[in-house]
Amino acid sequence: MNKYKVCVYGICKNEEKFVKRWYESMKEADAIFVLDTGSTDNTVKLLKEFGVNVRTSKIEPWRFDVARNKSLDLIPDDYDICVCTDLDEVFEKGWRKYLEDSWVGSTSRARYNYNWSLDDNNRPLVNFYTDKIHQRKNYKWTHPVHEVLTFLGDKENIIAIIGDGSLSGGEAKRIEIATLMARKLNLAIFDEPEAGIDLWSFSMLVESFKAMCSGSHESVIVISHQERIMQLADTMIVIADGKVKSVGTKEEILPKLMGEFDSECDFRGKAGNE
Repeated sequence: MNKYKVCVYGICKNEEKFVKRWYESMKEADAIFVLDTGSTDNTVKLLKEFGVNVRTSKIEPWRFDVARNKSLDLIPDDYDICVCTDLDEVFEKGWRKYLEDSWVGSTSRARYNYNWSLDDNNRPLVNFYTDKIHQRKNYKWTHPVHEVLTFLGDKENIIAIIGDGSLSGGEAKRIEIATLMARKLNLAIFDEPEAGIDLWSFSMLVESFKAMCSGSHESVIVISHQERIMQLADTMIVIADGKVKSVGTKEEILPKLMGEFDSECDFRGKAGNE
C-alpha cells in the first residue's frame, strides 16, 4: 500500500510525439492531470486514451504562471504530493517509491537531480537540481516567463534528494561569481547566467549579483531575459534584430517590455557604479 496520494500535473500544446513515452514514465502516480493550451494535433486525444485527466484552456495573453496555476487547480485537495513535469521529460523507473521513501509528513517540497541533456552514452552533459515536487496546498506559480513555484505558507520544509554529490549548474555559477568578486575586477560580463540552473539556484544567483553590485566600484554587464535580474540594473539597453531599440533606467524600460518590444529581443542590463 502506498504511503501518500501522489499525482502528476503539467501543461502542453502540440506534443503528441511525447505523449506515450511521458505517460509510461508518469503512470506510477495515482492520477495525471494536464492542461492543454490549444493543441491542433492529436495530443488531447492520445492523453485521454491513456486515461489522463485533460482540460483545455487558451491563455491570452500568454503567461506561463497562469497556465501552471490552472493546471494545478485541476488537482483535488486530498492529494498529498504534486509532481509538475513537462511532456518532454521522463523519470527513472521506480521514482514513486524513491519519492515516498524520502518524503516525511512535514515535507512541503522536494529538490531532485535533473539531467537537462545527455551525451551519446546517456551520460549527463548539463545537470542541476530542480524543485517542482510539492505538497498540494500553499503553493502557486509566479512570473509570466521563467515561472517560479512560490510558497505561500509560514514555514517551508524542503528535502533534497541528493544524487552523486557533484555540483549543480547553480552551485558552479555561484562559485564563478564568488571568484570574480574576490578578484575585484573593474568590469565583469555575464551572458545569460540563468541558463541551465534550477529555480532555487537562480534565487541564490540573484542574491550573488546583489552582493556584487552593492557598495562596489565595479561595473557589471548582464545579458539576460530574466526580469528579476533586470530589476538590479541601473541602465538597460534593449536590442532587437541586431539594433539598439531603447536605452534608459529600469523604471523607464521595464514597464514597456511586455507591450512594446518583440518577445525575441535580447535584453542587456548594466548594473553597478562606473
